[in-house]
Amino acid sequence: MTLPHTVRIGALVIATTVFYGYVGQLVPQKEVQPPQEIVIRSDLTTADMVKVGSEIMAGKGLCTTCHTIGKTGAL
Repeated sequence: MTLPHTVRIGALVIATTVFYGYVGQLVPQKEVQPPQEIVIRSDLTTADMVKVGSEIMAGKGLCTTCHTIGKTGAL
């Protein structure tokens, strides 16, 4: 007994969806924590301000994606 092509294709689609869903559940999920709140006070030293600025630039700001430090030219 042969199955119609639509049933075969439907079974293939369902099997593929179940397979990729199963594999997707095996991949560990990434847990993203909110960044720590940065308090910028008026009495910070220059070294402290540089540290805060570099944390912002290299952290969630993603400024180094387009901007460079100490190099000429864009990117």
